[in-house]
Amino acid sequence: MKAHVLSSIVKKMVLAVLVSPLALGAGASRAADVAVLPMLVANSAGYAATVSSAGPVAPGNPFFQPFGNGRSCASCHNPQGGWSIVPADLALRFALSKGTDPVFRTHDGSTSPNAAVATLEQKRQAYALLLSKGLIRIGMPFPANAEFILLKVDDPYGFASARQMSLFRRPPPSTNLKFVSTVMWDGRVTLADPKGPCIIDSRPAQCFAGTDVDLQLQANFAVLDHAEAAQGLTAAQQRAIVDFEMSLSTAQLISHTAGPLNLAGARGGPYELLRSKYYFGINDVEAGDYRSGVLG
Repeated sequence: MKAHVLSSIVKKMVLAVLVSPLALGAGASRAADVAVLPMLVANSAGYAATVSSAGPVAPGNPFFQPFGNGRSCASCHNPQGGWSIVPADLALRFALSKGTDPVFRTHDGSTSPNAAVATLEQKRQAYALLLSKGLIRIGMPFPANAEFILLKVDDPYGFASARQMSLFRRPPPSTNLKFVSTVMWDGRVTLADPKGPCIIDSRPAQCFAGTDVDLQLQANFAVLDHAEAAQGLTAAQQRAIVDFEMSLSTAQLISHTAGPLNLAGARGGPYELLRSKYYFGINDVEAGDYRSGVLG
């Protein structure tokens, strides 16, 4: 698609997003009410959009509040990075702050917590995996019930051991969470609860607390660990953060080649996700939909 045509479409789509009743919510009537959302973010394929089922979101939400070492949830779940982090954005933040942006902390942002960061070049080396791949270091002990044994440690960064392994991963996006049944890449913040929803026909029974409970726990853990805060979140802060995250829907809205993905009968973009229903068991490929019994 030609650049000038795409530019015109983007302007129209921005206006359409801003005035959409779904985006603004029932109580909003002024453009000034829209502090953070909705928003368009450019990417290599075109533009992605994020909208909220809660309407306009003020930046006073604790999701954007710095804690402990200066990090907020948004430090590693950046709206410009698809609600995660991406190398291009991290490189800009590194350059503008000379490596002092809160995302750059040796606690878990460097290849080793012992990495030297006295000079700019040392910082560049210490945060190499974060800058090049958007990876955060998760330090975890070797599991006592592991179904394998540790024969040898070969860590080029000179830190990992059975006492604390170094596991590198990119923060999961904090959007589209209404479609999530497990929390964290390895599901370690997915709590079991015999009173919660259960997987049909599982033996032994596999029942869970629910994503809402898991996300509140995860938010508190992140503030204590990744932000190194002296105290955890209040119940009200946990509630506000999770409500904000659960309200978000993000999807590609405009393609450089195809143009708008939600016109002429197409169903792309975040509003389709916003309208989509989801509940535990809706996509069980063996037992079928838990409510209708229909096999997908």
